Parts: sequence; structure tokens; C-alpha cells
Amino acid sequence: MTLLRSAALFTFLVFGFAPTVSAQRLAPVGIVAQPTLTFAPLTSGPTSSTEGSAARALVGGVLGGAIGAVALGFAAALINSSGPECSRNPDACSGGLVESLLTGGMVGHAIGIPVGAHLANGRRGKVATSLAVSGAVLLVELIAVNALVDERDLIRSKPTLLGVLVVSPIVQLVSSVMIESRNR
Repeated sequence: MTLLRSAALFTFLVFGFAPTVSAQRLAPVGIVAQPTLTFAPLTSGPTSSTEGSAARALVGGVLGGAIGAVALGFAAALINSSGPECSRNPDACSGGLVESLLTGGMVGHAIGIPVGAHLANGRRGKVATSLAVSGAVLLVELIAVNALVDERDLIRSKPTLLGVLVVSPIVQLVSSVMIESRNR
């Protein structure tokens, strides 16, 4: 998968399934909206609520990232291996299979981490901001991986590539937890 195809896939997945903001919905004409009462849960103080939401967002981000990476990684690998050239000679698709598995996994954790953190935190944070930050980190990650692999698919610097692949999900997780656990 090329960098452009990966960016297009990420853009489609983020903006194609983005939830609508309730302020953008118009009330039906002729119907008066009734106010609703909401009750906040009792907490012992602002610090326990903030710490609890950060812990929930952290666990949700880890689980969401893992699920997203596995799901989109295998989906991309399945799409890559379903071509007619792969059915005649399965060895012809092995290189592209690994590349699509990794690229799909990167896109999957870029979407899964913010969504998992948002859902685990009770949908209290700003998922659009978290997805935008995660997408920016993904873009930097894809550019760095593309720069570290030459046209013959040889890795120029293995430690640097490994560092990029390990650090970027951590940055996405930390940023998602910070955005989701911040009070409005």
C-alpha cells in the first residue's frame, strides 16, 4: 500500500463514519423541544473523577488500539491477498501481504485508540480532536516509515524504524487519554 492509499483509507474511515454533533441537528418545525434533566454522579472530589476517567480512557485506548490494529490489519491483508494473481501463485503476494498487514494495523490503531478511549471514558471528551491528533501522528509515522524503506523494500535503519513503530502508538495513546480526560 502506498502512502497516498493509506492516507485516503484513514480519511475515509475517520470522516466517513464520524458521528454528527448534536448542535448540528435541527429541531423539527412545529415541535417545541422540552428541556431534559440530567443528574451527575456523586464523586468524592474533582481529583478522583479525573483520575478515574484517565484510567478508563487509558484502558479503553489500549483495547481499542489492539482491536483496531488487528481488525484493519487483517482486513487490509485479506483485501491484498484476494487478487487474481494471488490465487495462481500465493507466493507472489507475500511481500505485499506483510506491507498491507502493517499499514492496516497502523491505520487501525490510529482510529481504535481515540475511539476506545472515548467510549471507555463515557463519551465525555472530544473524539474529533482526538482523532485529528491521532491522524496527524499517523501521517508522520507513515512518512517516516516511507522514508526509512527504500524502493527495493530494504530498511535503511532498523532501530529507527522500530522506534517509529513503537513510539507513535504511545504518542497516540497519551494524546487521546489527555484529550479525553480533560474537563470540558
